Amino acid sequence: MSSKGIIHVIDDEPVIHDVLAQLLTSEGYEVEISASGEEAMEKFPSQSFDVILLDLLMPGMDGIEVLRRIKKVDPLAPVIIITAYGSVESAISAMKIGALDYVQKPFKHDDLLLAIEKAVERKRLQDENIRLKDELRQRYGFANIIGKSQAMKSVFELVKAAAPTRSTILLQGESGTGKELVARAIHLNSNRAEAPFIT
Repeated sequence: MSSKGIIHVIDDEPVIHDVLAQLLTSEGYEVEISASGEEAMEKFPSQSFDVILLDLLMPGMDGIEVLRRIKKVDPLAPVIIITAYGSVESAISAMKIGALDYVQKPFKHDDLLLAIEKAVERKRLQDENIRLKDELRQRYGFANIIGKSQAMKSVFELVKAAAPTRSTILLQGESGTGKELVARAIHLNSNRAEAPFIT
């Protein structure tokens, strides 16, 4: 059976390690355990995780600091905060920094598994989105616009010059001459490349 994802548990309590390792492996996940924030940070960025379960209250580097460091390394990392009852304000502060969700201790297994499933799905969608955008960049990049004439070299130079600007650009030409190809190349090389391209 293939793994449903790799979950990184960052918590200083051995009992939590045992409970989560048993629960998550029985659900088909691989589990990586870190007993401290310092140990967890040694695993970034060399390892990639589908979801990170992060306890807020730990000795040494606390969960908020770990979250900040994780987000510096990987801004899209899906982090679910595990927080003790009564620390909801801290969990909300963590969500402002970039945590995806939080679960209160003692947690219900079903609630935790649902939060993890949502986070794994979100990560898969993000990864797919990044992959598709990379494919678009390769397909519609300058290297894929064919032409070696002086006129085409001038077009390439204009596209490179225009792409980083916020100016409105009008492309004119006969049908079938590659206006959409040039428009996509401009879009994918602009600072608005993450926004949708509407034909």
